[in-house]
Amino acid sequence: FPVTITAFVAMIVEELGEFIAANTVEERIDAMADIIVFAYGEIAKYGYHGDKVMDEVIKEISSRVGAYDPATKKWQKDKSPEAQAKWYSADFTNCKL
Repeated sequence: FPVTITAFVAMIVEELGEFIAANTVEERIDAMADIIVFAYGEIAKYGYHGDKVMDEVIKEISSRVGAYDPATKKWQKDKSPEAQAKWYSADFTNCKL
């Protein structure tokens, strides 16, 4: 069974702590990879194939256009009707194990 929401958050926070405390790039990479591995395991417990889920999510994110906003220091997606008409919504129906 999937872990509780509280346990999931605790695990991610623990790994984020390791990321923050990391002294090398390799230690940061390890912490990020641990988060991914843990998340993949939880995805599988819900009955989904992690790689297929990620393919859908990446397809959705890749369908968005936008630009970096120096004022907010973040990437801002274009929310115009023309851009939104091209957005893909992740479809997880074919991602089940």
